[in-house]
Amino acid sequence: MRKAQINMMPIYILGSIVLLLVLAFGYNAISRIGETGAQISSLKLVEELKADIKSMSLDYGSSKAIDYKMTEGISEVCFTDKAGSPLIVPALSCSNVNEYPTAALFGQDAPEKNVFFIGGTLKDSEKIEKLNLGGCTFLCFKALNGKISIRMEGLGDETLIKRID
Repeated sequence: MRKAQINMMPIYILGSIVLLLVLAFGYNAISRIGETGAQISSLKLVEELKADIKSMSLDYGSSKAIDYKMTEGISEVCFTDKAGSPLIVPALSCSNVNEYPTAALFGQDAPEKNVFFIGGTLKDSEKIEKLNLGGCTFLCFKALNGKISIRMEGLGDETLIKRID
C-alpha cells in the first residue's frame, strides 16, 4: 500500500500545476473582459457625441440639452477650437486654461484633435467635425455624478457647444 501512495505523488503535483494554470488564465481572461468593456463604453460615448453634433448641425435654430454618461475613469471632457476668439464672447462662458492645465497641454500636443477625455491623464482624444465653441478656444465640462450636461444649438452647418445656464 505504501508503494501505491508514493506513485500518486506526481499525479497530485501535476494536478496542482494544472489547477494553478487554469486559475491564472481565468484571471487574465476576466481582466481583459473588463478592459474591453471600458473601451467599448468610451467608443460609444464618442459615437454618441459625433452623432448628436452632426444631427444638431443640420437643424438650424434648434437647441437641446444633452446628458452624457461618462465611462469610469473620465472626469472631464474638453473641447478646443483653434479658430475661436475669446475676445468676442463673455469670459465666463469659456473655460480658463489655468483651471484645466492637463487639457490645455494635450490640446497643444495634438492640435488636429478637438475633443479630449481626461481622467487624471489623457484617456482619449478625437476629431469631431462641425463643432463650434461660439468664439471660445477652450471649453471643458466636469463630470458630476458620472455624467456631463451640454447644450447644443444647431447653426445650419455646425453645432454650437455651450454650458447649460
